[in-house]
Amino acid sequence: MASASRLALTTVGILFALAHDASAQTFTVRGRVEDAVTRMPVAGAAVTVDGAGAVRTGERGEYIVAGVAAGTRQLRVAALGYADVNMSFVLSGDTTIVVSIRIDPVLLDSIYANARLVRVGGRLTDVADARPVPDATILATASRSSTSRLDGRFAFDRVPTGLPFEVYVLAFSYEPVRLLITPENDTTIDVVLRPDTMMRRLIDAQIKRLDDRVRAYVGPALSVSREELQRYGPVSLMEALEQALRYKPSVTGLDDAPCTFVDEILIPRMLLDDAVSTQPVMDDPASGYAPERIERVEVYAGMVRIYTRRFMQRLVTEEVALARPSYSAVPRGFRGMAPPPQAMCR
Repeated sequence: MASASRLALTTVGILFALAHDASAQTFTVRGRVEDAVTRMPVAGAAVTVDGAGAVRTGERGEYIVAGVAAGTRQLRVAALGYADVNMSFVLSGDTTIVVSIRIDPVLLDSIYANARLVRVGGRLTDVADARPVPDATILATASRSSTSRLDGRFAFDRVPTGLPFEVYVLAFSYEPVRLLITPENDTTIDVVLRPDTMMRRLIDAQIKRLDDRVRAYVGPALSVSREELQRYGPVSLMEALEQALRYKPSVTGLDDAPCTFVDEILIPRMLLDDAVSTQPVMDDPASGYAPERIERVEVYAGMVRIYTRRFMQRLVTEEVALARPSYSAVPRGFRGMAPPPQAMCR
């Protein structure tokens, strides 16, 4: 009887010790705080876990809270200009929590009302030749975004002084760049972009696809690369092509090539003096076909095919079928039509 009592007490003691150990066990909560719209990391946000204190996120929006007891816990995130986030979670092991936070317009307006506002601008250039990089996406604090112009410039107005302002640059075929500044006056940032070597390999693989297609074409054909087009300075695409073709065998007159494709799409033709012409497309920088925005041009007998940087990005990231180019001369009776029948070129 006595031995049975001792066994029962021992069992109760073990269970009590296990329960005590479980309640005393601690874990690590780590994660990232990001803008819900831009997905940019939010630096300087305060992250609090009840019973374990508060930490601030670093430049990448990351946080680590150690020594958090197991059980149901509360996590709170507060950041300047954003609405607070409160959430509960059950902790039974080391955990990663990514928190998306949204701009609080009322709070943001009060910050702007009490702060001096300045302009933060910049210019993106290629590290190799200092040429401007257009059409890059620039994300910034408070869900802001901008796109670099043809000259590589971008700007954000009404930026509060004395507060951290983060800029994140994403440009096709370049490594991303992240900058954190605290402006006190109008500020200009010079951002030098370096090529992304892995992306360059992917682009080269797509260029090979296009090269193979050119070689399979029956008749004269040649290609002009992005580097060749940009060699002749800030000129129109037509002028750059004319310069590039001076050093290559001529296969057609650019002005009167009946068919012009942009990114595999036959574009509408225009009539000039009763003749079909590609020049209005390639000679007007406002048309969007500036050399800085072009990855490659193929010139065939009677046909010009233009590939933009945006289309090359599609080739790299999606499954895009490439048609075999073909061209038939405009038959008698169709002379001067715009556009020529689509069956004559593809």
